[in-house]
Amino acid sequence: MRKDRLHECFRPYIRNKDKYERQKQSKNALRISILSGLNPEELLRQMEHCLNRCSERLRGLLAYRKARFIYLSLSPLMEQMRYNALMDGKIVVLPSPRLKNSFFLLDPASIAPSARLVAVRTNRISKYGRQIDFKTCRKPFIDMTVSEVVAANTRTGALLCDGTGFYDLHRGVMALLGWLKKDCLSVACVDGRNAGRHLMIPVKENDSIADYVVTPEGVIQINEKKSRRPVLIGEILDARTIRRSNVLFYIFRELLGVSDFFNFRFLRTFDTK
Repeated sequence: MRKDRLHECFRPYIRNKDKYERQKQSKNALRISILSGLNPEELLRQMEHCLNRCSERLRGLLAYRKARFIYLSLSPLMEQMRYNALMDGKIVVLPSPRLKNSFFLLDPASIAPSARLVAVRTNRISKYGRQIDFKTCRKPFIDMTVSEVVAANTRTGALLCDGTGFYDLHRGVMALLGWLKKDCLSVACVDGRNAGRHLMIPVKENDSIADYVVTPEGVIQINEKKSRRPVLIGEILDARTIRRSNVLFYIFRELLGVSDFFNFRFLRTFDTK
């Protein structure tokens, strides 16, 4: 593991906790304002319809057509997008639930076309996919990461995700392991009604920023995006989460030398300014 990558992609602590908490609260309030008043079943139906249309728009993006390895969200609402990617000849990178078993590769070369619709289901990934050996895989190979979001600023690329933090966590882990190519693109799929240039979305220090925003109406390239590397912040992860994930346990125990997951004080040297 290169030391410069550790400094770029890992921080033991949040640098400005007060600012971080304010931004987190603002994002939660915005998320509630967008989603409140909607019937849960109707919301899921709308989101699935929206993402299916986004999937077709994504296929028209030149960067997508050129990409070979694509990370996709594990959300059940993204099944059609995962299926399309396999049918388009892409090798799909998928996280296991809560990163318990790291990440998997779904390779269309090893999955019959008739089985691909089943293979992309959340509970079938381990059967049809191949787990990536995170201890030996160190070369950058992922061309693009794609996830669904609640809202997006189409000027800055700021994103409002579902609040779980999984997309940022996954990108941080993949960056730390060296899997993301230098020009790896971040793509956000969102309902066009929740995407706009003047939508105020705070950006926390570990938040992902989109290079492209895909809506059912079209694809928007972000031109004013500030360059930033995905970062994994140790402080926001609890000990239970680390212990239950083989890849997180490996990162903290083997790469960072953490023996006490409740205490990151001796890693302060990694927290570069």
